Amino acid sequence: MFCGLACFSPTVERETRELWKRYGGRIASSINELEGVQWFFAALGDCDWIRRLTEHGVTVHEQSWIVDSLKSGFTSLPSLYALHCGPLLEPNGSWLNVIRAGRIYLSSGTRLGRAPSRSKGLPYSSTA
Repeated sequence: MFCGLACFSPTVERETRELWKRYGGRIASSINELEGVQWFFAALGDCDWIRRLTEHGVTVHEQSWIVDSLKSGFTSLPSLYALHCGPLLEPNGSWLNVIRAGRIYLSSGTRLGRAPSRSKGLPYSSTA
């Protein structure tokens, strides 16, 4: 069902990695293989790992894509499981660090301070 070389964040469940291999996928076993990796998977709570990869243009998918695909009998649309990590403007004007999977926002609980008054809800950019 799966094909290609994958890299998993350290927080991805062992069972999920085993399913990837059992159903045709391969797992990168060394840093030397990273150049050939086609799939990156992470758990929702791994914001730092997700951010480091997405800042370099790498698409990271939520680990549940593997299990959900197996349950449905076909590989569902992976873009619905793409993870993004970054700030989100809250209604009270403060920034909340979130992980986004598709349309779902999950709070990491990290408040990033108040939004600049000139932002007016525009995307926040930071050099930090």
